[in-house]
Amino acid sequence: MTRHLMRHLIPFALLASAAACSVVGGSGGAGEDVGPSYPQIGGPWMGALQIEGEGFNSMLEIEQLGPVLQLVIEIPALDLVTAGRGNIMPDGTFRASFTYELECPGEAELIGEASTDGEIALSGTMLASDCTGDLRGTFRYSR
Repeated sequence: MTRHLMRHLIPFALLASAAACSVVGGSGGAGEDVGPSYPQIGGPWMGALQIEGEGFNSMLEIEQLGPVLQLVIEIPALDLVTAGRGNIMPDGTFRASFTYELECPGEAELIGEASTDGEIALSGTMLASDCTGDLRGTFRYSR
């Protein structure tokens, strides 16, 4: 019986192994569909937020795995350091949100794009909402 079972398992094991190799490593051949490519924006960024006409220097640290972004934003003038999450699309547009607590708990969202026109930059709109109301601003980060 063991010999009978082994005769059926060996072809299955070889097929599974070949399938796993094609998924993990691929052949690397031309024309192979490897899925979308995402702009790589992981690492440290320096920049500023403009909120209701007031400017705030800011630092942004991004960890990226494919389209998934983990970020830490620091705004020294507000004594704020907080973490958030987001996603980037193959065209360079991204969305990230984070919670904060200043006068009261709130949530902010960065909606923007990564551009490589001369200088690598992240820029776009920031939307925030807490007990004081809704705020709208802009951001720009560079390396």
